[in-house]
Amino acid sequence: MSTRFKFRLAGEADDGALRAVIRQTSMSGNISIAFVREPSFFTAERLGSIKQQTLICEDQETGKIVGVGDRSIRKVYVDGEPKAVGYLGSLRLLSEARGGTALVRGYRYLRDLHSDGEVSYYFTTILDENLAARQILESGRAGMPRYVPVGLFATYLIPLRKKRSMVSRMEVVRCNGELSQVHKCFQQWNGRHQFSPVYAVEEMTDSDLLPAFSTENLYVCKNRHEVIGTLAVWDQQSFKQTVVTGYSVGMKVVRPFYNGFAIMRGRPLLPQVGSNIRSVYACFVSSKDDNPEVFGSLAEKACADWSGRGYDYLLIGLSEESKLGAVARRLAVRELKSKVYLVHWQDEKVKLPTSQRTLHLEVATL
Repeated sequence: MSTRFKFRLAGEADDGALRAVIRQTSMSGNISIAFVREPSFFTAERLGSIKQQTLICEDQETGKIVGVGDRSIRKVYVDGEPKAVGYLGSLRLLSEARGGTALVRGYRYLRDLHSDGEVSYYFTTILDENLAARQILESGRAGMPRYVPVGLFATYLIPLRKKRSMVSRMEVVRCNGELSQVHKCFQQWNGRHQFSPVYAVEEMTDSDLLPAFSTENLYVCKNRHEVIGTLAVWDQQSFKQTVVTGYSVGMKVVRPFYNGFAIMRGRPLLPQVGSNIRSVYACFVSSKDDNPEVFGSLAEKACADWSGRGYDYLLIGLSEESKLGAVARRLAVRELKSKVYLVHWQDEKVKLPTSQRTLHLEVATL
């Protein structure tokens, strides 16, 4: 077996090389984009995790890092109870590491790390349109774990270019010291959903889990004095960016006409290659009894406050089965679908969740 590629855990000294791999691995399509991590790879990768490990594939002939993957441990709700579960993310391979045994050998190295016994399985997401990755990971090749699909997750892109007005009649205000009530509301909602995050109150204000997050951007919907819904806006551009790296031939032709239409409608433009798509994330989403009007009021208030300030989109992530999806769909101009998988090795006796609870992942930490 070839020993050209070796695998190890990354350290802080590898930060620059890791960021280079991320910059060079775009998600191709009509609009090709790269999910860039500047100025620190590790700041972005540690979001929402209580432990994080970055796996490196290194070409021993050149000394170049040609692949990366992330293994982290998160505290989430499983069947209504807080539990430590693994999360796999940021799998990237440069062209010289594709097509051979590097991927399988990387998963063997991952299994060595998995032998610490801290979690029994992992969850992960793969964009629906990323057919190449889905086919490889679902193939069940020898040495690779099993990817079990458990649901669909949608990320809604809500435009923020045009200044919007607040139209809801429900009371929505910014959080003003009632963190215990806010925390109780969204944790009750999270507890009814599968793989939703578990956060302590103190982690909302000063935590490595949530860098650059401020409770000043947390919105609360009230019924008299009771908190019945929450939604926060998290600007992560100081450490996470989405960069357009190319357009298909067809999109190059269409782009000038689309941009003319977008200007008239107050929608985000298709930017030049190399430019950022400036987005903010919705997080801490909750709505008592899954009330669409509560969620809609929160989303409308957030959009009214954040539109016309130079941002392109507010990103809201919901399970495709969510009762709140119709509201997000009405506000959005685009919807990105992902498959959610549970990942485990078949020869291990793993008890996977069996309940039919609706999924809810924190899109801001994926």
